[in-house]
Amino acid sequence: VIPEEQWVNEKKVKRCQIDECRVEFGILKRRARCHACGRVCCSGCVASKMALPPTHPSPVGVCMHCFLLIQAGPQGAAPRSAGSPSTDE
Repeated sequence: VIPEEQWVNEKKVKRCQIDECRVEFGILKRRARCHACGRVCCSGCVASKMALPPTHPSPVGVCMHCFLLIQAGPQGAAPRSAGSPSTDE
């Protein structure tokens, strides 16, 4: 889980940061935050919820990438950091 202070500034992101999506945000597509990797995604890409103890003991939104990695357990790779994707594309 990426600490919140390392999350990308939501207001600077114009498109979903999930590579397979990249939909542009607007009136019909709202921003959502993956609480595991910190990426700003569209609401469709953050459709799964799960608890992320100790920081989020109640279920919070996570992107499908993180959901699958966390479900895979310790053998799964760590989620990509929030600072990796471009914020203006």
